[in-house]
Amino acid sequence: MALLNIPAPRLLKSPQLAVRLAGSQNQWAHPMARITVEDCLDHVDNLFDLIIVASKRARRIANGAEPLVDRENDKPTVIALREIAAGLITQEILDDIDQPEEDLLSSEEAERLLAEAPLPPAHGGPVSPRL
Repeated sequence: MALLNIPAPRLLKSPQLAVRLAGSQNQWAHPMARITVEDCLDHVDNLFDLIIVASKRARRIANGAEPLVDRENDKPTVIALREIAAGLITQEILDDIDQPEEDLLSSEEAERLLAEAPLPPAHGGPVSPRL
């Protein structure tokens, strides 16, 4: 039996033990995502922007947005990276507003609401010194 392309933990000295564990249900038996940073950087300017774009897209997927690629039993972060690598998601996502326009308050409306219901004091009375 050929050894699977799975990194074995440092404690495993024996290749036979690694093969036996790879056949069982443990963390080493699951295949890793095959997305590289280089694949994604072809579509995003730099690593910082890649992190911001991927996290924003992953958050949307986790909150119910429909993925643009097959799920393939991947987590939202991996799905987002696969979408970026495929060129389906770009830095333009950073310009999008996550909340619908009707959910946003104007500054005048926010000030009016604050005036109608003032905030309670920061503490309930005089502070006694602790011993």
